Amino acid sequence: MFGGKLAGSTGDVTDELWVFNTASRSWTLRTPRVLAQLFAVEGHTTHIVEMSHGEPVMLVLFGYSPIYSYISHIQLYNLRTNSWLLVETQGARVQGSYGHSSVYDDSSHSIYVHGGYKAPSSNKYGLVDHLYRYHVHTRTWFILKESGLARFLHSAVLISGAMLVFGGNTHNDTSLSNGAKCFSSDFLSYDIACDEWKVLPKPELHRDVNRFGHTAVVSNGSMYVFGGFSGVILNDVLVYKSASCEAFTDEQLCENAGPDIRCKWVKGHCAPGDSHYTDRTTLNSSCPDRSNATDEQCFHYSDCSSCTANTKGCQWCEDKKCISASSSCTQSMKNFTECDVRSELICSELTSCRSCSVNINCQWEPQMQECHAMPSEKMVEGWMNDL
Repeated sequence: MFGGKLAGSTGDVTDELWVFNTASRSWTLRTPRVLAQLFAVEGHTTHIVEMSHGEPVMLVLFGYSPIYSYISHIQLYNLRTNSWLLVETQGARVQGSYGHSSVYDDSSHSIYVHGGYKAPSSNKYGLVDHLYRYHVHTRTWFILKESGLARFLHSAVLISGAMLVFGGNTHNDTSLSNGAKCFSSDFLSYDIACDEWKVLPKPELHRDVNRFGHTAVVSNGSMYVFGGFSGVILNDVLVYKSASCEAFTDEQLCENAGPDIRCKWVKGHCAPGDSHYTDRTTLNSSCPDRSNATDEQCFHYSDCSSCTANTKGCQWCEDKKCISASSSCTQSMKNFTECDVRSELICSELTSCRSCSVNINCQWEPQMQECHAMPSEKMVEGWMNDL
């Protein structure tokens, strides 16, 4: 268990790492070596995964720091060496968040991160419906299709190739409320193989089940939701039993089993579907046809890497703008590996004076409350001897 806000009058955010022994039912405080800056965060998510060489590690995704604001890094704890380091990632440029949800798909070695509360700029904050995929072995970020329903402090689980999202806080209004609910019972399904979202029927139980800040796990193909907050602290358990692929005896019914599961017909039997998804060219044959995004849908990607590491079908043009892959372009880049990472993009994502000042190629503009890249002649790279 890493980080979080400590109880008590101070309410400090900690970087402590605790281990719970299930056999002895006892807690132990670890004191790891820190090989890079360690961020104390709250509102983050964690996963235990195996790297490509078989090394077990714990990945800490995003979170909020009172000192550095929203953290866009992945922090890695090596269980064998008892040490922390920051992961150097590639692909799309993603923004850290608080109160997002994430699931790990072991078959594709990918973590899917949805929603959360973040700061798109230093003076703007709000809920998002973003969906990212992080490939653990290649350390690469991709931007996937948005859910269309922003939220934070929700839960997510993975069952048979579908990510199921439940509840959360959807209140993103000003004082003039548009009706968004603090406590939601929304139930969403994301089909990993098709990169498609669907809204599922809400629970029809004898009482109100709206909530946020709950947890959810999977056991024997069922989703168990525990606790949360709906004006009072909850201690109940909700259970959602998904359909079982093995129950389908007809090939067509098996292939169209969704929307809360994905199944495939294998040697005369219906089995849980493959959740692998790498790019727009690998969509399952049963997925709906998709066309490339319009220029207007691609324009909001302001950097080459994010423009080319998403599932919309965009390309980066020579005049430094993102347009539809169907549009004409003299000199086009369609793969993020061809992109240069520009300092001004890195700096613009830093939303606090402290996080900006840590980067030697950035400077804080106090009047605008924004982080800008240093003039090119002042940029520092590597060692310098100023004699």
